[in-house]
Amino acid sequence: MKKCFISFIVAFVTLFSACSIKSKEEYYNYSESNISGGDSVTIEITCLSVLDNMDMLDSGLEDYIPEDGIILEKTEYQIKENDTVYSVLSRAVRENQIQIEVQGSEENALSTVYVEGINYLYEFSCGSESGWIYKVNDEYADKGCDSFNLKDGDEIQWIYICSQEDFNG
Repeated sequence: MKKCFISFIVAFVTLFSACSIKSKEEYYNYSESNISGGDSVTIEITCLSVLDNMDMLDSGLEDYIPEDGIILEKTEYQIKENDTVYSVLSRAVRENQIQIEVQGSEENALSTVYVEGINYLYEFSCGSESGWIYKVNDEYADKGCDSFNLKDGDEIQWIYICSQEDFNG
């Protein structure tokens, strides 16, 4: 019994010592300082259409809508080879402490990362046609955000729309 208890303690200490525990501040102040070079992109996150459709917004979400509809102002990020729209989005929301929820590529029929919610705004939070879309260089993308490789100078826009009219307009 004593031998079993000692084995348990050794296993627990080994497992615990392998974990990296970070404070909330350490986690969110994460920065990829190992990226070097001059290639960069910009990213912005907006929910402007919600401002015109507050009557459709799910109750309780009003506090998450910025007065100007801008969740993240246009911000520049250094990129490395094989960076995608999703990898830059992940970095941006983490560094700016913006809530995000995604469905992994192995979890859906599309086999791509699906952004379910940003800043507590989810698909259908503001009507039956609402959700997140993205553009690169002012053009809607035709592939998943984890498949869209970036190049120097690309401009990423994550836009929350409330209806197809917002998408087409």
